[in-house]
Amino acid sequence: MEYNSPTKKKKCPFNHEGAFDPFLRSIQQNHTFEGFHVQQEAPPHPSPTADVDDLTESLTNSSPPPDSPRNTPSVSPTHRNPIKYKILAYADDTLVYLKNFSDFLLLQDSINTYKKASNALLNYRKTIAISLSGQPQPDWREFLATHQIHQMHDRTSPDPVTYLGYPICSSLSQRNLAFQQLYNNIQQCIHIHSQRNLSIRGRATVLNTLIFSKLWHVMRNFIFTKAQLLSLRSLGSSFINFRIFPKLSFRTLQQPRHHGGLQVLDPIVQQQALQWRWICPLILAACHSPLLPTYTTPSIPLLQYSLQWYFHSTAFSDYFYYLLFPAARQTIWFQHRPSPHQAFLNILTNVITTMDRIPRSFTTCHLDFHTGLSLPFLEIILHTLPSTHPHFSSFTAPDQLFDRHHAVQKLLAIDVFTFDFDLQVIRLRNWTFLEFCHYPRISHRVARWIEEGQIYLQPFFLALCRQAPRHSFTSASFGANPHNIRPLIRRLIKPITPLPSTVPLNSIQYYKHLVSTDMPTINTSPLSPSQWRLFWKLPILLQSRTVWYRLIHRKIPSKSILHHFIPTTHPSPSCPLCLTQCPEDIQHFFFTCPLKLAVWRFLATTYLSHTPMTDDVLLPFLHGIQTLSIAEPTRSASLPFPELTVYQVFATSLLCIWQAHWRSIFDHVPFVTLNVNTSIARSLSRLESELQFDL
Repeated sequence: MEYNSPTKKKKCPFNHEGAFDPFLRSIQQNHTFEGFHVQQEAPPHPSPTADVDDLTESLTNSSPPPDSPRNTPSVSPTHRNPIKYKILAYADDTLVYLKNFSDFLLLQDSINTYKKASNALLNYRKTIAISLSGQPQPDWREFLATHQIHQMHDRTSPDPVTYLGYPICSSLSQRNLAFQQLYNNIQQCIHIHSQRNLSIRGRATVLNTLIFSKLWHVMRNFIFTKAQLLSLRSLGSSFINFRIFPKLSFRTLQQPRHHGGLQVLDPIVQQQALQWRWICPLILAACHSPLLPTYTTPSIPLLQYSLQWYFHSTAFSDYFYYLLFPAARQTIWFQHRPSPHQAFLNILTNVITTMDRIPRSFTTCHLDFHTGLSLPFLEIILHTLPSTHPHFSSFTAPDQLFDRHHAVQKLLAIDVFTFDFDLQVIRLRNWTFLEFCHYPRISHRVARWIEEGQIYLQPFFLALCRQAPRHSFTSASFGANPHNIRPLIRRLIKPITPLPSTVPLNSIQYYKHLVSTDMPTINTSPLSPSQWRLFWKLPILLQSRTVWYRLIHRKIPSKSILHHFIPTTHPSPSCPLCLTQCPEDIQHFFFTCPLKLAVWRFLATTYLSHTPMTDDVLLPFLHGIQTLSIAEPTRSASLPFPELTVYQVFATSLLCIWQAHWRSIFDHVPFVTLNVNTSIARSLSRLESELQFDL
């Protein structure tokens, strides 16, 4: 953005957004800020810097024009009682919330003052009015048309509005259209990058940094269905598996590289991780943590206000009951919660989904009696038993017990339990004394199931039912203190395996480590982590790494595999190169085919060892190289290309055999051992030259 001086002899470049960022942030965080008091008219300024200074100094409030519409309260600010309000303006976009026509007239007056303080202009033809409720507003449409604003967006509009890259939707069709546009954009990028000759690791890097980068900005504030997220995941998987058969599973692709994966980002997990930037300070604020100033963001007060409004309840004292306990999300307790029918517009859905994804273990938490009785009943019972439990074989899941008793979802712990002031413990309510007040029939039935041992209590609640040295309560002091679920909230932010202190609490890395402790670890990798680290560090040709990676994961389209999956196209599993009619499995594809075994024999005597090797020695040796498990990878200095290791020679040879095989299939070029040996020598020379050039 450039501001021209009145003499037009020089230009003063000014980064509007960057320079005003601290200033605007201070206004957002200052809840007592009421606006600026300025003169009615701004005098002309002699220099561009004065324009900028005055812009931060003044916004003028004035009365609306006399032609204001009927039924609109008159606005006549005085010097004694000025109208004060905030306006957040960027170089290209201004977003203003208006409640009535008077607000618009005040806004228009401020815009006129803004234009006097700078050389900025407002393009009314590009201005779009958005109905926040999505309902059509014909009165607003008519009023704005008189001020040259003819674009108004509501749920009847065919397209969503894009503001700062975020699609603003008022209907399901707009949301689906916004997703389809994003999907097509990513699909086009994948088509372009698929034409490049990338290695498999290069594809993963391009997918994470170039292709999926179009998602991350939108994902933070956009609602996707699970099917849509899975379709985005499928796009990424298809890009990695381009011209690869059999396909690598997405579970393998998203694993860390030291576990055999490619660290491909999962759109589902990544969207949840992006919400952690807000959830982390919410948790810290609820726990009164001294770390809150370090990890808070300017939008947290607004988010807290929204949560307190939507999740206000007369039954629970804190909106965290809604976030923490899925069983508490009932309309009878939270009357203001957003309608499930409009979940596609509610960005708080992302926050709640992320909260549910965080593993939680309240086994060792210590609650007070008053708080324990305030919890939803379904949150104080065990829904599964560990396999080591003595009653594991005879245990019936509560969902089966409650299948015909849906009223149990409305129960609180206090409906089934009560505090015994004589014993100073929590106990079951007594049916004979008619202690059941709310939902007495289902409460009594549930209490009987607990007595019969069909329902087991959570350890943290069971501890409140046992006598122990505690502070004594009377009927007058029992409910004096408010409910305190902070011990449960703290568990959300404590991973089972601690991370280094250098990892910020609100980082994506911290969240992914937090949720990884709840994922079952099924290690199907054929190599150990140390072997995988060695594999990725090897300085080899990029195409060689792709072939070797597929070989390790056994994703090679040998004739046996093709015959198994596509028998009509490949009626025989026999090797197409040799005349032995032997089934071509992966071992035969690379090593035991007579034509390819001859290449390995020449390779062993020329590049690997001066000592001749029999086939019984050579094949296990090659398998050891393939799995990166040989003890001494270096070679003799008297062999050709002495700077290269055994692994580098193996990777290069693997690539040349792979290329020669497919030339014989697609181009009908005979697989000649001498030609392959020559190709290996050229490739080794090229690799050695590249390594010397890097040094």
